[in-house]
Amino acid sequence: MPSHWIRKDYLLNEAFELVGERLFGTDWRGYGAELKARKIESPADLKSARKPIETEIAACDEKLTNLKNEAAKTINEQRAVEIATERESLISERAKLRGHLVEKLSPSESYVRDYEAYQRRSKAEKILVSALSSGKIEAYCLHTMDVPDFFWRQERGFRYDIKLSIIWMPRTYSSERRESVRIRDKKFDVWLDTIAPIDPSKHPDLTPEDHARYWFSDITRSGPKEKSRNEYVQDMIDRYPGLSRKAAKRIWENEALPDWKKSGAPKKN
Repeated sequence: MPSHWIRKDYLLNEAFELVGERLFGTDWRGYGAELKARKIESPADLKSARKPIETEIAACDEKLTNLKNEAAKTINEQRAVEIATERESLISERAKLRGHLVEKLSPSESYVRDYEAYQRRSKAEKILVSALSSGKIEAYCLHTMDVPDFFWRQERGFRYDIKLSIIWMPRTYSSERRESVRIRDKKFDVWLDTIAPIDPSKHPDLTPEDHARYWFSDITRSGPKEKSRNEYVQDMIDRYPGLSRKAAKRIWENEALPDWKKSGAPKKN
């Protein structure tokens, strides 16, 4: 095979997995678990849907109790037959209601895991597609052409399948309707390094410098500058044992906003 055919770039599903691992760390199940996850009702919604059925079951129980008490007292043979018939009907109705609760509205542990996997999938997909649609990362069709970033912004006639790493192009753009798609690795790697984990504690491989960088990057996005450069540097050193002053200063230089680097006292609210 000619060497120029060898690709280092990422398939769409590989990029998706890398984004998921960065966001969720050890919570990311991988091995296609999130890729195959499908939208299902939340366990909380299922629990809400249980309440009216549980109310109906309680009403059945109350009626059954009343009928049992009446049956113990009645001496009317015809009424006794009616009570037996009513009880049989109520028992059947109650069984159906209980069956619906168990089969449809009782989220099992596997159901909860699948729901959580879908939530992780949705988050990772949203961030990946947002980066593609804004041009922060670039996709292309193998052996053919770049994929314009605006296509990822719900362009009519454009579809993608992350699991299969393919896209469907609009007829007006390409005669090759379905194409394998890849993401350029160098630009992707740089961009991925800017994505902060949702919970850094889920990333046992992160260094003190990684933790400090994500923390300080979040600080720069959350509000105006409130301290001096040296105070932020010292905060990082105090917060993350093992972080050197040199590394903390490097984080400041790389992550501080341009306005933050201007001389003068920080703004006070």
